[in-house]
Amino acid sequence: MAVRALLFDLDGTLLDTLSDIARVANRVLARHRLPTHATDAYRMMVGSGMRELVCRAVGPGDSGSEPSDALVDRLAAEIKDEYATEPVVLTKPYDGIADALAKLGAIAGGAIGFAVLSNKPDPLVRRIVDAFFAPDTFRYAVGQRPGFPAKPDPASLIHLVGLMDAQGRALYVGDSDVDVQTARAAGVGSVGAAWGFRGRGELEASGADWVIDHPKELVAIVRSLEEQHE
Repeated sequence: MAVRALLFDLDGTLLDTLSDIARVANRVLARHRLPTHATDAYRMMVGSGMRELVCRAVGPGDSGSEPSDALVDRLAAEIKDEYATEPVVLTKPYDGIADALAKLGAIAGGAIGFAVLSNKPDPLVRRIVDAFFAPDTFRYAVGQRPGFPAKPDPASLIHLVGLMDAQGRALYVGDSDVDVQTARAAGVGSVGAAWGFRGRGELEASGADWVIDHPKELVAIVRSLEEQHE
């Protein structure tokens, strides 16, 4: 298979956003007199959208009951609003990402297109991507939007692969089981980013086609697939 589209998750794959997510979420939780969490604890809370993050952060009450929908909605809205005002205070690209993108862009005469697919709110995804990468790096950068359910529903990934005319020639790179499930459901090859939030164990258990420890290994995979196609 000659790869013609590389699609990336954002949080935990291209960018280490965990400190900013924890910073804002803890501020909102503290304001509501709810327990806060260490930054590292948010590794297992992110990846499935804001409402799920809030449910995981708040957890069951003393009675064992789940938080009410009203509370979850209120906290989610506050975190979204406050995060949107300052999303990249502590965020940074992972080591090796910029170099890997440059090398991947040179394979097959620049025929491989890049895109980002995240469960973050759609308007925020492009803002964050543009804060760290040149405007023409990613052909598409999309998040949660009307008409497209959140990952692991494959609809957004299928749509993007179609826009890039890369059916059967695409890979999706992500750091969680949600990303692997999304790729599998879309019929897309999955590459697990073990440097991200969830780690190698979760990615291997979820059945990722490849699991890599550094972005440079993605370059080797794509080059190998290109050579096999020639």
